[in-house]
Order: sequence, then C-alpha cells, then structure tokens
Amino acid sequence: MVTNTHTSISVSQTQNHQTPTMKSKKVKKQSKVSSFSVAEDSFPVEFKNTLAKGKHLLTKQDIKAGSVVLTEVSPVFIPKYSSSFSLCHSCLEPVPKVSVQRPKSDNPNETETVEEPKFKCESCQFAVYCSTTCMEKEKELHELECNILKGLLSAFAENPSGSDFLRVLLRIHFKIKLQKDTSFVPGSDQETPISLIEETPNHRETFEKGSLEKIASDIRQLTKLVPELNNAKSISNLTTHACRFFSNNTQFYEYFYRGVFDAVGLFPMVSSYVKHSCIPNCIISGEKNGKIVIRALMDIPKGIELTCSQTELYQPREHRRRDLLINRHIWCKCRRCSSTLSKSVDRFMDGIVCKKCHAGLLIFEETKEVEDISDLMKNAAILDDEIKGKNASCSNCGNQISVTALVDILKEAIQKFNVAFNNYRHRNIEQARKLFESYLKEFDSTRTLHVYNSYIVNSLIPLTYCCRALNDYPSAISNCKRAIEYMTNSGALPKNYPDITELRVTLGELLLEYAQKKTSTGGWSQIQRNVIKRHYAEAKKVLQTALEEREIVVGKQHHRYIQLLTYINFVDRASQEFESPQTAANPQQNPTKKGNQQTKTQTGKENTSKKTIKKVLKKPPQEILDQIASKSFA
Repeated sequence: MVTNTHTSISVSQTQNHQTPTMKSKKVKKQSKVSSFSVAEDSFPVEFKNTLAKGKHLLTKQDIKAGSVVLTEVSPVFIPKYSSSFSLCHSCLEPVPKVSVQRPKSDNPNETETVEEPKFKCESCQFAVYCSTTCMEKEKELHELECNILKGLLSAFAENPSGSDFLRVLLRIHFKIKLQKDTSFVPGSDQETPISLIEETPNHRETFEKGSLEKIASDIRQLTKLVPELNNAKSISNLTTHACRFFSNNTQFYEYFYRGVFDAVGLFPMVSSYVKHSCIPNCIISGEKNGKIVIRALMDIPKGIELTCSQTELYQPREHRRRDLLINRHIWCKCRRCSSTLSKSVDRFMDGIVCKKCHAGLLIFEETKEVEDISDLMKNAAILDDEIKGKNASCSNCGNQISVTALVDILKEAIQKFNVAFNNYRHRNIEQARKLFESYLKEFDSTRTLHVYNSYIVNSLIPLTYCCRALNDYPSAISNCKRAIEYMTNSGALPKNYPDITELRVTLGELLLEYAQKKTSTGGWSQIQRNVIKRHYAEAKKVLQTALEEREIVVGKQHHRYIQLLTYINFVDRASQEFESPQTAANPQQNPTKKGNQQTKTQTGKENTSKKTIKKVLKKPPQEILDQIASKSFA
C-alpha cells in the first residue's frame, strides 16, 4: 500500500522545515550574526537565518560533486562502548595491544594469555589510548572523569552501551568546567569551543513526559556519583543537554565494519545549520580526532540549500517521518515528503500492485492538518485515524479499494518479513533463507508488492548474506544484483549514496570469492575458464564503480577508499595469476585426484589465494548481521 497520512502538516514548534506564516507584507528583520559565520571565509557556504527556514546553509558558488563544503571537530565525542576498548579515547585511532598473563576467571590457580591495550588507565581500566601522547593530552579531563566512569559502568553492567549518553553528559559538564578562552577556528583541527554547544537545538519542549522521566532516572545515576551535580539547576541543565544529545547526536567513523559507526558526538555548527532532507545533496563522513567532513553528493549550483539525511532513505514516507519525529523531533517537509504521492518515488516504498490491472499502484492521498508538533508527539495515532472509511485508487485504472484492506495486506507482509528477519538476526541462516525465499515468492513473484517496495529490497539484502554464508554464490550474486538494480532504478536514493556503494562492494566480494572458489578446483574446460575470467572482470568493474562513488563521499585519503583500492589491486593480481602460463597449462578435462594433487603442488598458488581472500575480503558474521540490522526497516 502507498499511503500519505502526513502530507501537509504545519509545524509550529520545530526549528526545521517551518511554514511561512503569511504571504502578505514581508517585514525584513535584522538577523543576528551567526557565531559560525567566520566559516564563510574557509568554505563555499553562506550561513542564513530566515523566518521561513530558520537557520540553514546556502552555496555561495557552484560546487562540484565530491567537494568539501564544511568540516567540524566535535567539542564532545566518545567512542561507543562497543569500540571503547579498541579505539583511542582521545583521537579514535586503533590502540596497540600487548599479550599479558592473568588468572583464569573460572580457575584462579591457572593463567591464560590475553590481549590488552598497551596504554590504558590503570585506575578505571576503561580509558585506553593509542600512545602516551594521547594519554597525556587527555590527562586533565580524565582525572576528573576516572572514578565516576568506574561507578557509571558498574551501574550499567547489564547494559553498558546504555551509559554512552551519560558519558557524553559527563564530558560536557567537565569540559565546560575546564573551558579555556578559545575562539572558533573553522577548517582547522581545533575543536568547536564547548560554549557553542548552547547553539545546538534541544527540542526539549517536544519530548514526551515519559521520555523526560526516563532521562531524569538515568541522570540520577550520574548525580549519585557527582555530588556537585545533585541540585535542581544542574539537573535541569543536564536534562537539556540530554535532549540535545538525543535529537542531534551524530554517529560517525566506521573504522572496523562497514555501516557500523564506532563513535558518537555533538557538532554544534552542523546540527544548527545543516538541515535534514530525504533528497539530500550532501553527505557526512567521519574521520579520526572527532572530525566530520561534509561533501557534495552531486554538482550543486550557487544559491542552493545544503542538506544531509538523518534517517534511512529507502523506506516509506510515513516511516521516515515518524522516525525523524521520534528520534530527531522534527517533522520533515522536504520536497520528497511534501510532493503529491502519486508523482513521488515514495509511491514505490510500500507500493501494493492493483489486482485488477496488475500495472498501477494503489495510492491514498491524505491532507490531514496538524497544527502543533507537541500534540503529534503526544498522540501520533491521530494520523492513523485518518484512514478509517477512506479508499485508495489505482494510479493506472482507477480501481478503488478500502485503505483498511490495504493496511491488512501490508501488515501481513510486515509480519512475515519480521519472522524471516528474526531468524536471520538469531543466525538461523538456513531457516532464514527458506523464509526469505518464500516471502519473495509470495509477495514479489505474484506482483502483490511492487519490486521497489522496501520490504522486497530488504528481503533481498539479508537473503544475499544467507546464500553467501551457505556458499551458494550464484544465488547470492543474483540477489545482490537485484537489490542494487531495484534501489538504483527506484530513484529513492541520490547518486553516489553509500547504501548502494556498500552493496556494490558486497557484489564485488561475492564475484571475487566465487572466482577464487572456481579457480581452486582446477581442470577447467574453455567454457569454465571464460566464466572465471568473466567473474574477475565483473568484480573489478563493480568495485571500480564503487571506488568512484566512494571518492565522492569520503575522498581519496579516507581509509575506506584505500581499502577498496586494495580490493581492486587484489582482483588484478588474482586475475593475472589465473592467466599465468602455469595456470593456463591446466588440463581442460576433469583431472584425477592424483593429477589434482600434482597440479596444486606444482603451482602452489591455489591455497595461497584462498588464504588471502579469506583475510582480505570475508567479513565476520557479526558484521554482516550488524550491517543488515542497521539497514533494516523492520
């Protein structure tokens, strides 16, 4: 079903996407000079603040795709708990490890050898560093945090990741306390002054009472450990900072796994001026030292607003809007969300095909007005009430069906998707594969859901990894290609968007692994040789496309770009090995077991190649699960 339950909602209390109040006389008001306007001398942008749009950025010249339009170093960032023992707490570089002997937990009389960070705080056993330089740099701040961190992590022993936002609040408090007289220096490696964190919108007035009570409960864990914070004024300030964090935090820096961010922080300039859009023209990439870089995804003319996305884009309009409302406290009124549904790419995202003509999509256009975002935050169900007694019409033949009936179809599709995905999440790979294949047969092959429907695409992606885990490379490659084709052709994602790039990298890996697997068997016919050569060539082509896209998004110096370049070089070497005279001399018929052994002994290359590909290309199962889970719209 395609529904547009939130098309023209006017929002009075959000800073983002406000509606002009009148079209009569426009009274020009002298706007306050931005605290960040000095950045206009370093970047091709203008800082604007208008009644219609609030704070936003405009290009002051034509910008080419891949150009850096803005950078910022966070005044307060942390490695997330999941990466906190592997990345430096000062600069986010990987920490060196040393082997140490320690008593076994289950038998203290015996010892075991374990890897531990070389540079760490011996007191809290939590803060780790890449060098003595970083340890010394953080010394003053960490001395204030050390004992509190021990108590905080103890209080959150059952859910240590839940302490991340309190670690951020603690760092805000002490950085303000240690505040030096520094000025904002844009384009440098100097962090934004902590005093400018007040510029970051907090949206506190739109938080539900229950959410604020949960925040207050968590803050009490902190005030127990920091007596100086146990007063009404400090608790109120911490609550405001918590609201800032939850509605504006930026997760960044994918060091270990693609699609899994290792750090989180607040970026006052970016949060205040770079607005969300579901058709973004810019992208944020993370670097070490708490730095983010914003680059243009495409060529952008002079005078255009610069935007980034703060939600998953390949999902239905109502899903995106609710996600942004709940997690970012904004109601999106971007062009994609505000345009007529029947003319928008959003008609595909939860598209149900008309059973009468089998060509059009069943679309429900809604014009519900909501005057106050606070009311919407307290009762999102007011939007659902609008579908009662309404009909959806086919975009092709005009056939009508009740919206309630369409909702039932979509609910069934969602429920069956969730069953399959939960099996995948719990690593029941064989069962998950069966369920996803059954799902696609029921909803895709029968043309119940449109091929671009987000649940079709988000079934193909985990199905790809299921087939990969089961060594069924032909099926994995086929499913991955379909996912790329659907996501690209739907028009739901802008050019060079990372979601498609990551799938291209996966496809390149699959083709390379499959070629390596076939190469290892030996005794190829000419047809088999041509197939293997084609896999190598296709792997290089798709990885080269991904490299071009990644250059636009992160630049040539980023470790993700360099990693992909390494993949391509490996493809070249593997292909050359396959074409070498020794390999080409392989018999063109199936050899005997003895002949196989002799060939392997003579070349000595097959096993080396297999070991290399496992080291370089295969991803840990958990990474696959995390990556897919992060991109699921379940």
